[in-house]
Amino acid sequence: MDNYRKFSNKKIFKTLIFSFFYFSILIGFYFDENPTIGPKIDFTNHLKTLEAFEIDLKYALLNFHNNDYPTRISPIFLLYLHYLKMLIPNVELLRFFSLNIYIISPFIFYNCLKLKFKSIDKIKLFIFSLLICLSPSFRANTIWPESSMLALIFFLISIYFYLKFNENKKFFYVLLNIVFLSIAAYIRPTYSLFSLFFFINFYKEFSFSYKILIIIFLNLLLSLPAFYYIFVLKVYFIHGHGLSFNLSDKIFIISTIIFFYFLPFLFQIYNSNKINLLSKNLFYPLLIILLIYFILIPGFSYDLNSAGGGIFLHLSYFIFNSEIFFFVICFFSVLAIYYISLINKNNNIPLIIILFLLSPQTHIFHKYYDPLLIICIVLLFNFSIKEIFKVKNLTMIYLYFFSFYLINLTNSLMIKF
Repeated sequence: MDNYRKFSNKKIFKTLIFSFFYFSILIGFYFDENPTIGPKIDFTNHLKTLEAFEIDLKYALLNFHNNDYPTRISPIFLLYLHYLKMLIPNVELLRFFSLNIYIISPFIFYNCLKLKFKSIDKIKLFIFSLLICLSPSFRANTIWPESSMLALIFFLISIYFYLKFNENKKFFYVLLNIVFLSIAAYIRPTYSLFSLFFFINFYKEFSFSYKILIIIFLNLLLSLPAFYYIFVLKVYFIHGHGLSFNLSDKIFIISTIIFFYFLPFLFQIYNSNKINLLSKNLFYPLLIILLIYFILIPGFSYDLNSAGGGIFLHLSYFIFNSEIFFFVICFFSVLAIYYISLINKNNNIPLIIILFLLSPQTHIFHKYYDPLLIICIVLLFNFSIKEIFKVKNLTMIYLYFFSFYLINLTNSLMIKF
């Protein structure tokens, strides 16, 4: 009876806390909340693009790059919106229905956390999973349907099967991981980069064997429709914003965004994974990295007036009207990333490289990493991090990301920095 009461109380608590976050998003829906500013504009443009789909679907798909309202968004996501709009013509109802699809992400995240942290109280894991609901990008892209949060669902499912594979080594879970990651990549092409991370880890397990050949074959097979669409039919949808090869801009801005998400976890990571950066083997590589940092500073030329830049660059100009504060943060960002990479080189370095490759375009948006990095930190990076689930640490993490949400919300309503 006591066990039943405990289970019942936990279930009631989970229901209450989820209801709180769910209703907060519904309130945001009612008031057209748009904390990252872009999603409402993007969704309005998607509706204009869909007009061509409604006139002639086949022609619109085969002439996607010639649409009157061109977009970088995957045609697969627009097909999702197209068929959803056919089912639910009312745009407001369509948004509400899509919101309720996107809101399953925290539940998948929770199930992933249960696999990764079996010894941690499930209530704490559930609370942590709902941290996604404080993500400005998750809220904005859920209220105004956007591709990244739909893709996130399938990316989380792929991580779930990756963790299941780590648990019992069943090859079937490898195949499911590849399939669901492929779906995520078709909705949001940048997710395809994570196939490199998973492949490296599968190769560690199977080495060169028939199973690795199956993995390679399945990846190639699932990528064929995309190759056919782009390279045979020559339908281009990846355009706009251009590509940037300015290493200073890329390394500095992406480093500070990565640092921003690691910041509330760094103390616990350091306490549980102590590494002496001043040791002989690590000191000289550190000097080389810092030398590269100072060499790159003069090349930094990001145009903040156009778009993107990350929170630290914006704060630097908003508070000090210069890049000085930003360069200080860059310095600590480089140190933190170097430290994280050392904890488990074979696992963490490929992940860090993938994070740097996620934004090849000129404009580097903070939202591209939100809440993706929170998920990667706790589920994919390899270091001891169980301490974050202590009540005190969990509270601090929530306050940190709640502050970030408030900054974004305030900026969208008033400041516009």
